[in-house]
Amino acid sequence: MGPLTLADLEMREHFDRQLARLEAELAVLAPRLRRRNHAEIQVGATVLPIQTASGGGALTLRGVASTAGTRDRVGRVLLEGAWGTAETVCPTLAYHDDTRPVGSSRLIPAGRALRHETRLANTPASHEMAELVRAGGIPGVSIGWVRSEEYSGWRELASLAPHLAGCAEAAGTAKSEAITYYAAIEVVELSLVPLLANPLALLEVG
Repeated sequence: MGPLTLADLEMREHFDRQLARLEAELAVLAPRLRRRNHAEIQVGATVLPIQTASGGGALTLRGVASTAGTRDRVGRVLLEGAWGTAETVCPTLAYHDDTRPVGSSRLIPAGRALRHETRLANTPASHEMAELVRAGGIPGVSIGWVRSEEYSGWRELASLAPHLAGCAEAAGTAKSEAITYYAAIEVVELSLVPLLANPLALLEVG
């Protein structure tokens, strides 16, 4: 083996700094990984029980994934039944980032609500998300979907799908040309997020 070059020394210093940073992060994360079978996560002034599943130390969160007839913050409305009637399973992500999976979610249609049971993996990234829930930084979830039937504005919905428009109107759904109405979607992921598109998609409390 030949003598170390300047580039070799600079690379070694870089790796030494990276190792020191990782060791510091591990020192912070280690106490969080030593959890009991049941923990209570605070959401504001309320309490959200997060239970450790029977195997592998995984954590489970429950709540509303989405609701029908609710205008979200970007002007979209999912019509009742848009997500179908069958239970499905999708990846759970952090912040809609498909490079940051943290678990999996079972999606359960329940009338005008789509509920979820989300199992977080027993990993540092998942425990970080749980810590953010505890701190109140992540109050709920957001779904990512692929659209398959949509209508741009109330006039288009009423013209092309009068039965859907009638059901939506009877349910009190807002009528606006600024709203995009979705009659059928495929949910492909559920994310833990700090800012909710649908203000009703909250984690379960109590």
